[in-house]
Amino acid sequence: MANSGAPKDIARKIKPSVFVFRIGQLGDSLVALPAIQKIKELNHGFNIVLITDQADNENYVNSWAVFELTKVFSEKIPYKKTLMSIIKLIWRLRREPKAKLYYLMPDRPAILRQRDKIFFEKICGIKYIVGFDSVVDKESIKDKYGSLTWQQPEFEQLLRLVLPSSPMSKLEILPRPYLYPAEKDFNKVKKIMKLGSQKCLTIALGPGSKMLGKKWPVERYSEFVSYTLNTFSNCRVVIFGAPNEQNDSDYICDNNRSKRLISLVGSTNIIESAAALSLCTFYVGNDSGTMHLAAAMGLPCIGIFSSRANPGRWEPFGSQNIILRKDSNHVGCELVSCHLCLKGLKKISLEEVIDATTIMKKSLGFEN
Repeated sequence: MANSGAPKDIARKIKPSVFVFRIGQLGDSLVALPAIQKIKELNHGFNIVLITDQADNENYVNSWAVFELTKVFSEKIPYKKTLMSIIKLIWRLRREPKAKLYYLMPDRPAILRQRDKIFFEKICGIKYIVGFDSVVDKESIKDKYGSLTWQQPEFEQLLRLVLPSSPMSKLEILPRPYLYPAEKDFNKVKKIMKLGSQKCLTIALGPGSKMLGKKWPVERYSEFVSYTLNTFSNCRVVIFGAPNEQNDSDYICDNNRSKRLISLVGSTNIIESAAALSLCTFYVGNDSGTMHLAAAMGLPCIGIFSSRANPGRWEPFGSQNIILRKDSNHVGCELVSCHLCLKGLKKISLEEVIDATTIMKKSLGFEN
Protein backbone atom coordinates (compact mmCIF):
# COMPACT_ATOMS: atom_id res chain seq x y z
CA MET A 1 0.00 0.00 0.00
CA ALA A 2 2.90 2.39 0.78
CA ASN A 3 4.28 2.08 -2.74
CA SER A 4 0.95 2.76 -4.43
CA GLY A 5 1.17 6.46 -3.60
CA ALA A 6 4.67 7.00 -5.03
CA PRO A 7 3.68 7.73 -8.63
CA LYS A 8 1.21 10.41 -7.48
CA ASP A 9 3.86 12.03 -5.26
CA ILE A 10 6.30 12.12 -8.17
CA ALA A 11 3.62 13.53 -10.49
CA ARG A 12 2.93 16.39 -8.08
CA LYS A 13 6.62 17.35 -8.14
CA ILE A 14 6.74 17.55 -11.92
CA LYS A 15 6.12 21.12 -13.05
CA PRO A 16 3.88 21.67 -16.08
CA SER A 17 5.55 22.75 -19.30
CA VAL A 18 5.78 26.30 -20.58
CA PHE A 19 5.02 26.37 -24.31
CA VAL A 20 6.15 29.18 -26.63
CA PHE A 21 4.42 29.52 -29.99
CA ARG A 22 6.60 31.42 -32.45
CA ILE A 23 7.13 31.01 -36.18
CA GLY A 24 9.23 32.90 -38.70
CA GLN A 25 12.61 33.00 -40.34
CA LEU A 26 16.01 34.26 -39.18
CA GLY A 27 15.19 37.91 -38.50
CA ASP A 28 11.76 37.13 -37.01
CA SER A 29 13.35 34.69 -34.58
CA LEU A 30 16.21 36.97 -33.58
CA VAL A 31 13.96 39.92 -32.70
CA ALA A 32 12.03 37.61 -30.38
CA LEU A 33 15.12 36.78 -28.30
CA PRO A 34 14.65 39.48 -25.62
CA ALA A 35 11.13 38.14 -25.00
CA ILE A 36 12.41 34.55 -25.01
CA GLN A 37 15.08 35.43 -22.45
CA LYS A 38 12.47 37.13 -20.27
CA ILE A 39 10.24 34.02 -20.45
CA LYS A 40 13.20 31.96 -19.25
CA GLU A 41 13.76 34.37 -16.35
CA LEU A 42 10.07 34.34 -15.35
CA ASN A 43 9.82 30.54 -15.53
CA HIS A 44 13.08 29.41 -13.98
CA GLY A 45 13.26 25.65 -13.58
CA PHE A 46 10.34 24.91 -15.89
CA ASN A 47 10.44 22.77 -19.00
CA ILE A 48 10.24 25.37 -21.80
CA VAL A 49 9.06 23.97 -25.14
CA LEU A 50 9.02 25.68 -28.55
CA ILE A 51 6.10 25.17 -30.93
CA THR A 52 7.08 26.26 -34.42
CA ASP A 53 6.42 25.53 -38.07
CA GLN A 54 8.60 23.19 -40.07
CA ALA A 55 9.35 24.05 -43.68
CA ASP A 56 10.73 21.79 -46.39
CA ASN A 57 12.40 24.67 -48.25
CA GLU A 58 16.15 24.49 -47.58
CA ASN A 59 16.43 28.27 -48.12
CA TYR A 60 14.03 28.85 -45.22
CA VAL A 61 15.75 29.38 -41.86
CA ASN A 62 13.12 28.29 -39.35
CA SER A 63 12.88 29.43 -35.74
CA TRP A 64 14.49 26.35 -34.24
CA ALA A 65 17.73 27.04 -36.11
CA VAL A 66 18.04 30.13 -33.89
CA PHE A 67 16.26 29.11 -30.69
CA GLU A 68 18.20 25.88 -30.21
CA LEU A 69 21.30 28.06 -29.76
CA THR A 70 19.85 30.04 -26.84
CA LYS A 71 20.00 27.35 -24.12
CA VAL A 72 16.38 28.22 -23.26
CA PHE A 73 14.38 25.36 -24.74
CA SER A 74 14.53 21.77 -23.59
CA GLU A 75 12.30 20.54 -26.41
CA LYS A 76 10.75 21.57 -29.70
CA ILE A 77 7.45 20.60 -31.28
CA PRO A 78 7.72 21.20 -35.02
CA TYR A 79 4.56 20.97 -37.08
CA LYS A 80 3.52 21.07 -40.71
CA LYS A 81 0.20 22.12 -42.18
CA THR A 82 -0.97 18.53 -42.52
CA LEU A 83 -3.78 16.75 -40.68
CA MET A 84 -1.50 14.16 -39.09
CA SER A 85 0.98 16.79 -37.88
CA ILE A 86 -1.79 18.91 -36.32
CA ILE A 87 -3.30 15.84 -34.62
CA LYS A 88 0.10 15.04 -33.07
CA LEU A 89 0.36 18.62 -31.80
CA ILE A 90 -3.12 18.45 -30.25
CA TRP A 91 -2.33 15.11 -28.59
CA ARG A 92 0.91 16.50 -27.14
CA LEU A 93 -0.70 19.64 -25.69
CA ARG A 94 -3.76 17.88 -24.28
CA ARG A 95 -1.43 15.82 -22.11
CA GLU A 96 -0.66 19.00 -20.16
CA PRO A 97 -3.85 20.99 -19.57
CA LYS A 98 -2.18 22.92 -16.70
CA ALA A 99 0.61 24.19 -18.94
CA LYS A 100 1.22 27.82 -19.80
CA LEU A 101 1.42 29.07 -23.41
CA TYR A 102 3.12 32.25 -24.62
CA TYR A 103 1.62 33.35 -27.93
CA LEU A 104 4.50 35.29 -29.55
CA MET A 105 3.19 35.58 -33.07
CA PRO A 106 4.07 38.25 -35.65
CA ASP A 107 1.35 40.55 -36.95
CA ARG A 108 -1.53 38.53 -38.38
CA PRO A 109 -5.21 39.22 -39.17
CA ALA A 110 -7.71 39.14 -36.29
CA ILE A 111 -9.54 36.16 -37.82
CA LEU A 112 -6.34 34.06 -37.67
CA ARG A 113 -5.64 35.11 -34.08
CA GLN A 114 -9.17 34.07 -33.14
CA ARG A 115 -8.66 30.75 -34.89
CA ASP A 116 -5.44 30.20 -32.95
CA LYS A 117 -7.13 31.08 -29.67
CA ILE A 118 -9.90 28.55 -30.27
CA PHE A 119 -7.32 25.94 -31.28
CA PHE A 120 -5.13 26.28 -28.18
CA GLU A 121 -7.90 26.93 -25.62
CA LYS A 122 -10.78 24.75 -26.80
CA ILE A 123 -9.13 22.01 -28.84
CA CYS A 124 -5.78 21.66 -27.06
CA GLY A 125 -7.16 22.48 -23.61
CA ILE A 126 -4.56 25.09 -22.59
CA LYS A 127 -6.20 27.37 -20.01
CA TYR A 128 -3.43 29.87 -19.28
CA ILE A 129 -2.30 31.75 -22.40
CA VAL A 130 -0.23 34.95 -22.48
CA GLY A 131 -0.28 37.08 -25.61
CA PHE A 132 -3.80 37.19 -27.01
CA ASP A 133 -4.77 40.26 -24.97
CA SER A 134 -1.87 42.40 -26.19
CA VAL A 135 -1.04 41.53 -29.78
CA VAL A 136 1.70 42.86 -32.04
CA ASP A 137 0.68 46.00 -33.95
CA LYS A 138 -0.18 45.86 -37.62
CA GLU A 139 2.67 46.80 -39.92
CA SER A 140 2.61 49.91 -42.13
CA ILE A 141 0.18 52.00 -40.10
CA LYS A 142 -0.27 55.44 -41.67
CA ASP A 143 -1.62 58.67 -40.26
CA LYS A 144 -4.39 60.73 -41.86
CA TYR A 145 -1.84 62.39 -44.16
CA GLY A 146 -0.62 59.07 -45.56
CA SER A 147 2.69 59.11 -43.70
CA LEU A 148 4.06 56.15 -41.77
CA THR A 149 3.84 56.60 -38.02
CA TRP A 150 6.67 55.62 -35.68
CA GLN A 151 6.11 52.20 -34.16
CA GLN A 152 7.48 50.55 -31.08
CA PRO A 153 10.15 48.08 -32.27
CA GLU A 154 9.04 44.50 -32.77
CA PHE A 155 11.28 43.21 -29.97
CA GLU A 156 9.70 45.66 -27.51
CA GLN A 157 6.20 44.72 -28.63
CA LEU A 158 7.00 41.07 -27.96
CA LEU A 159 8.35 41.99 -24.54
CA ARG A 160 5.06 43.82 -23.96
CA LEU A 161 3.23 40.55 -24.65
CA VAL A 162 5.32 38.76 -22.03
CA LEU A 163 4.97 41.59 -19.48
CA PRO A 164 1.55 43.12 -20.28
CA SER A 165 1.27 44.91 -16.92
CA SER A 166 4.66 46.64 -17.12
CA PRO A 167 4.91 50.27 -18.29
CA MET A 168 6.56 50.65 -21.70
CA SER A 169 9.34 52.69 -20.10
CA LYS A 170 10.37 49.65 -18.04
CA LEU A 171 10.66 47.17 -20.92
CA GLU A 172 14.39 46.63 -20.52
CA ILE A 173 16.17 43.85 -22.36
CA LEU A 174 18.37 41.40 -20.48
CA PRO A 175 22.16 41.57 -20.96
CA ARG A 176 23.52 40.16 -24.20
CA PRO A 177 24.78 37.99 -25.91
CA TYR A 178 21.73 35.79 -26.45
CA LEU A 179 23.48 33.04 -28.40
CA TYR A 180 26.38 30.99 -27.07
CA PRO A 181 29.04 29.84 -29.54
CA ALA A 182 31.37 27.05 -28.47
CA GLU A 183 35.16 27.25 -28.38
CA LYS A 184 35.38 25.40 -31.70
CA ASP A 185 33.19 28.08 -33.32
CA PHE A 186 35.52 30.83 -32.11
CA ASN A 187 38.59 28.90 -33.18
CA LYS A 188 37.24 28.48 -36.71
CA VAL A 189 36.31 32.14 -37.27
CA LYS A 190 39.47 33.48 -35.63
CA LYS A 191 41.47 31.47 -38.12
CA ILE A 192 39.49 32.82 -41.08
CA MET A 193 39.54 36.39 -39.73
CA LYS A 194 43.30 36.11 -38.99
CA LEU A 195 42.86 37.80 -35.64
CA GLY A 196 45.99 38.64 -33.69
CA SER A 197 46.54 39.97 -30.19
CA GLN A 198 46.65 43.60 -31.31
CA LYS A 199 43.48 45.60 -30.67
CA CYS A 200 41.93 46.47 -34.00
CA LEU A 201 38.77 48.25 -35.13
CA THR A 202 36.76 45.52 -36.85
CA ILE A 203 33.65 46.55 -38.77
CA ALA A 204 31.03 43.91 -39.54
CA LEU A 205 29.53 44.66 -42.96
CA GLY A 206 26.09 43.41 -44.03
CA PRO A 207 25.54 44.41 -47.66
CA GLY A 208 22.98 41.72 -48.46
CA SER A 209 19.30 41.05 -47.89
CA LYS A 210 16.78 38.55 -49.18
CA MET A 211 14.54 41.56 -49.94
CA LEU A 212 15.73 43.76 -52.80
CA GLY A 213 13.67 46.63 -51.39
CA LYS A 214 16.03 46.74 -48.39
CA LYS A 215 19.39 46.75 -50.19
CA TRP A 216 21.50 49.88 -50.23
CA PRO A 217 23.50 49.79 -53.52
CA VAL A 218 26.42 47.37 -53.36
CA GLU A 219 28.53 49.92 -55.27
CA ARG A 220 28.25 52.27 -52.30
CA TYR A 221 29.25 49.53 -49.90
CA SER A 222 32.31 48.97 -52.04
CA GLU A 223 33.12 52.69 -51.91
CA PHE A 224 32.58 52.68 -48.15
CA VAL A 225 35.05 49.80 -47.75
CA SER A 226 37.58 51.58 -49.96
CA TYR A 227 37.33 54.78 -47.91
CA THR A 228 37.53 52.93 -44.59
CA LEU A 229 40.56 50.79 -45.43
CA ASN A 230 42.43 53.70 -47.03
CA THR A 231 41.70 56.12 -44.17
CA PHE A 232 42.21 53.91 -41.13
CA SER A 233 45.31 51.72 -41.07
CA ASN A 234 44.34 49.92 -37.86
CA CYS A 235 41.01 48.71 -39.21
CA ARG A 236 39.59 45.64 -40.89
CA VAL A 237 36.23 44.94 -42.51
CA VAL A 238 34.50 41.56 -42.32
CA ILE A 239 31.65 40.82 -44.74
CA PHE A 240 28.75 38.71 -43.46
CA GLY A 241 25.86 37.16 -45.35
CA ALA A 242 24.04 34.08 -46.57
CA PRO A 243 25.48 31.87 -49.35
CA ASN A 244 23.06 33.37 -51.88
CA GLU A 245 24.64 36.80 -51.23
CA GLN A 246 28.01 35.71 -52.59
CA ASN A 247 27.79 38.03 -55.62
CA ASP A 248 27.67 41.13 -53.43
CA SER A 249 30.65 39.91 -51.42
CA ASP A 250 32.62 39.09 -54.56
CA TYR A 251 31.94 42.52 -56.03
CA ILE A 252 33.21 44.30 -52.91
CA CYS A 253 36.27 42.07 -52.61
CA ASP A 254 37.16 42.35 -56.31
CA ASN A 255 37.12 46.14 -56.04
CA ASN A 256 39.02 46.28 -52.75
CA ARG A 257 41.88 43.83 -52.72
CA SER A 258 43.25 43.98 -49.21
CA LYS A 259 44.35 41.59 -46.47
CA ARG A 260 42.24 43.69 -44.11
CA LEU A 261 39.06 42.80 -45.99
CA ILE A 262 37.69 39.36 -45.10
CA SER A 263 34.54 37.67 -46.37
CA LEU A 264 32.73 35.06 -44.30
CA VAL A 265 29.85 34.79 -46.77
CA GLY A 266 29.04 31.14 -47.35
CA SER A 267 31.79 30.01 -44.95
CA THR A 268 29.96 30.02 -41.62
CA ASN A 269 26.68 28.79 -40.18
CA ILE A 270 24.51 30.83 -37.79
CA ILE A 271 26.40 30.09 -34.57
CA GLU A 272 29.79 30.57 -36.25
CA SER A 273 28.59 33.89 -37.65
CA ALA A 274 27.45 34.83 -34.15
CA ALA A 275 30.94 34.04 -32.85
CA ALA A 276 32.56 36.15 -35.56
CA LEU A 277 30.19 39.07 -34.95
CA SER A 278 31.00 39.04 -31.24
CA LEU A 279 34.65 39.65 -32.22
CA CYS A 280 33.73 42.75 -34.22
CA THR A 281 33.40 46.33 -32.96
CA PHE A 282 30.14 47.35 -34.61
CA TYR A 283 27.89 46.56 -37.57
CA VAL A 284 27.21 48.59 -40.74
CA GLY A 285 24.60 47.33 -43.17
CA ASN A 286 21.07 46.72 -44.29
CA ASP A 287 18.02 45.84 -42.23
CA SER A 288 18.51 42.07 -42.40
CA GLY A 289 18.89 38.91 -40.38
CA THR A 290 22.61 39.65 -40.14
CA MET A 291 21.86 42.99 -38.47
CA HIS A 292 19.59 41.34 -35.89
CA LEU A 293 22.21 38.63 -35.29
CA ALA A 294 24.78 41.35 -34.64
CA ALA A 295 22.39 43.00 -32.16
CA ALA A 296 21.76 39.66 -30.44
CA MET A 297 25.51 39.35 -29.83
CA GLY A 298 25.68 42.84 -28.32
CA LEU A 299 27.04 44.87 -31.24
CA PRO A 300 25.98 48.49 -31.82
CA CYS A 301 24.50 48.79 -35.31
CA ILE A 302 24.48 51.40 -38.05
CA GLY A 303 21.30 50.27 -39.79
CA ILE A 304 20.49 51.42 -43.31
CA PHE A 305 16.70 51.27 -43.69
CA SER A 306 14.26 51.62 -46.57
CA SER A 307 10.71 52.94 -46.24
CA ARG A 308 9.25 49.47 -46.76
CA ALA A 309 7.79 49.42 -43.24
CA ASN A 310 7.15 51.81 -40.38
CA PRO A 311 10.11 53.63 -38.82
CA GLY A 312 11.08 51.96 -35.57
CA ARG A 313 9.38 48.64 -36.30
CA TRP A 314 12.43 46.58 -37.25
CA GLU A 315 15.15 48.56 -35.53
CA PRO A 316 17.73 46.44 -33.65
CA PHE A 317 17.83 46.30 -29.86
CA GLY A 318 20.45 48.24 -27.95
CA SER A 319 20.98 51.90 -27.01
CA GLN A 320 23.99 52.78 -29.19
CA ASN A 321 22.48 52.18 -32.62
CA ILE A 322 22.42 54.75 -35.43
CA ILE A 323 19.53 54.44 -37.88
CA LEU A 324 19.78 55.93 -41.38
CA ARG A 325 16.49 56.24 -43.22
CA LYS A 326 14.94 58.55 -45.81
CA ASP A 327 11.35 58.00 -46.82
CA SER A 328 10.29 58.38 -50.43
CA ASN A 329 6.77 59.34 -51.50
CA HIS A 330 6.08 55.61 -51.61
CA VAL A 331 6.01 54.13 -48.10
CA GLY A 332 4.80 51.04 -46.33
CA CYS A 333 4.42 48.74 -49.32
CA GLU A 334 5.92 45.69 -47.52
CA LEU A 335 6.96 44.31 -50.93
CA VAL A 336 10.01 42.06 -51.23
CA SER A 337 11.21 43.95 -54.31
CA CYS A 338 10.20 47.56 -54.91
CA HIS A 339 12.07 50.08 -57.07
CA LEU A 340 10.32 52.96 -55.27
CA CYS A 341 11.69 51.80 -51.91
CA LEU A 342 15.12 51.66 -53.54
CA LYS A 343 14.75 55.31 -54.52
CA GLY A 344 14.45 56.19 -50.87
CA LEU A 345 17.46 54.04 -50.00
CA LYS A 346 19.56 55.74 -52.66
CA LYS A 347 18.90 59.09 -50.98
CA ILE A 348 21.15 57.88 -48.17
CA SER A 349 24.57 59.06 -49.31
CA LEU A 350 27.97 57.48 -48.84
CA GLU A 351 28.98 60.55 -46.83
CA GLU A 352 26.14 59.99 -44.36
CA VAL A 353 27.24 56.41 -43.73
CA ILE A 354 30.85 57.55 -43.28
CA ASP A 355 29.73 60.27 -40.85
CA ALA A 356 27.69 57.71 -38.87
CA THR A 357 30.76 55.47 -38.73
CA THR A 358 32.88 58.34 -37.41
CA ILE A 359 30.33 59.04 -34.67
CA MET A 360 30.14 55.35 -33.77
CA LYS A 361 33.92 54.98 -33.63
CA LYS A 362 34.29 57.93 -31.26
CA SER A 363 31.48 56.71 -29.00
CA LEU A 364 33.28 53.36 -28.67
CA GLY A 365 36.69 54.88 -27.98
CA PHE A 366 38.30 54.56 -31.42
CA GLU A 367 39.44 58.10 -32.19
CA ASN A 368 41.67 57.36 -35.20
